[in-house]
This record gives sequence, structure tokens and C-alpha cells, in this order.
Amino acid sequence: MTRPSRLSATRGAFGAVVALALATLTGCGADAATRAAAAPAPVSTPQVTGDLTGLHLPIESYMLTPLETVQRQWLTQAGIRSCLARFGFAYPDPGPRPTADSPALAAESLLARRYGVIDPGLVRRWGYHAPQQDAPPKGAAGGMVLLADLSAPEQVVLTGYDPATRGPAGTYKGTAVPAQGCRGEADRALGEQTDGTTAGGRQRAVNSVDGLVEQLKAASFTASMADPRVVAVFRSWSSCMARAGYRETNPMLAPELFPPTPTPTKAEISAAETDVACKARTNLAGVWFAVESAYQNAAIAQHAGELAEVKASLTGEVTDLHARLARTPA
Repeated sequence: MTRPSRLSATRGAFGAVVALALATLTGCGADAATRAAAAPAPVSTPQVTGDLTGLHLPIESYMLTPLETVQRQWLTQAGIRSCLARFGFAYPDPGPRPTADSPALAAESLLARRYGVIDPGLVRRWGYHAPQQDAPPKGAAGGMVLLADLSAPEQVVLTGYDPATRGPAGTYKGTAVPAQGCRGEADRALGEQTDGTTAGGRQRAVNSVDGLVEQLKAASFTASMADPRVVAVFRSWSSCMARAGYRETNPMLAPELFPPTPTPTKAEISAAETDVACKARTNLAGVWFAVESAYQNAAIAQHAGELAEVKASLTGEVTDLHARLARTPA
């Protein structure tokens, strides 16, 4: 099975990203030979034959955990609901407080599909499609809230933007609308500034595009993908796939073997199952995880001073998060 020729352009662009990531990790003045020679030795290589539960990349020490991330999202929704209530609007209940067994945690894991599909149980149902949770009905507790579902006045108070004046909303029925609306008020309550950064540190917030942690996380991924050890295991995986009739050299591009469809086809599921089996046979995810961990360890050592600031800021953020959880009714 072959893919369209358009991927040659994709691979060319991808090569440029890899070169940029290597420069970020090793210094812009190093040439290709020096970078290859300086590639860090991998950490202990785990054997990965199912999912990646229990594995954590070094950079995760400077990030909110999946549980803390969904708890923060829950607090944001609770804050929006409380704010809108002051204006007489009934915003949907955010649902039960997230716990360690909440289904939403899986999607927040840094390793979720970071190395492609891994879990045989998931691909048996979803193929290369992203797994979907059974969402609560619209309007039910914990259900998705779309801006288009809100009335025009609710949208003004939520966003703080008045389409009539094309500027900030001043008041609504005599009550001052918070800057950036109730969403802005809820974000600020959790330490997020109006520019999308978090107070007091370099930790990447929801809307930030230039946080140090995010830069190192992205750079380690692309640099590790170009590492000879990962390239070699890609080759082994590709040979395994070829024996089943699939022609692909990069596991991250394997989903492009199939055109987009609303639901996975039998052919897609079969290919994804073969993909997962070949990853297990070659231990692709284990090798890649070990190599990327080594790149992250090297980068963390290089940026130790800056990351110490990140850790201090993160510690304060988590402490505040837990305090707010304790004060917010479930």
C-alpha cells in the first residue's frame, strides 16, 4: 500500500524542523558532525508492548500533571459559571471534580500518541482516529459549552467583547463586565495573565507560544526523531510493516495511508493493529522514549537556572490550585 507523492514535500519541511530543533539543543554554532557525536547516551530503555502508562519524560517535572491540568480546567469552568451567575445567567455545571480515575486524564498525558499509536485495545476500536469519550448531553453537567449556544448577552459577558462597539464591554445592566469577560476573570483567578503567561515564572500557560518548557519539549521530540538510534528502529519498524504490505518509513506519518473518514474503516483498523504489533516487536516506543529522555536531560542541565525558576513558579501554582480546589464546592 502506497501513499500520495505529496508527502515528499512534507518530509522536506520536516527536515528543516529537525535541523532547527538540533540547533536549539546543542547550540547554533555546532556543525552536523559535532551534533551527531554529541548526541547524549540514552537512559535505560524500557520494553513497551502496550501503552506507556507509568513512563514520564524528564520535562514533565516542570509541567502540571494530567490530573492537575484537568482540575485547572474544571476550576476555570466553575469560575466562569460563578461569574456569569452574578449577571443572572445560568451557565452549565462543570460536573464532578476530576479525580485520578477521570477519563479526561488520558488525553492530557504528554505521551498520549507522542510516538504514534501504541495501545492495541484502542486501535482495535479506533484505528488511527483519536479515541472519543462519550460526552454528556448538551446542557448536562460536565457537557461541552459552545459559544454559539449562548445568547448574545451571555457571549458579551463571557468574552468581554461587545460586537456593537467592536471593543471591550463596559457594563451589562449596570454591572461592570470584567476585563476579557468572565473567561478573563476565571483565568486571572488561577494566575494567568492577559498575555497568556502565568504569574511569576516561565511555565507555559494555556495560551502561551514561547514558554521555555514548551520549546524544550518540542526540540527534544524532533531532535530524537533525527537521532541515528531512533532512525534505526524506524527502519526495523518499516521492514515489519512492509512484510504486511504497508509501505511507510515514518510511523508518525502512517495515518496518512488512509484518507480522512468520520469513523475508522476496517482497513484502517487492520493497518493500525499491524503498526502497533510492529512497534511492540521492534520496541520502537521504548527506544524512542529512552533517546528523547536523554536529549531532555541534556537540555535540562543546560537550562538549569531558568528551569529552577520554572519549578518554583510551578510549585506555587500547584499549591494555589489545591487551595482553590479545597475552597470550591464539588
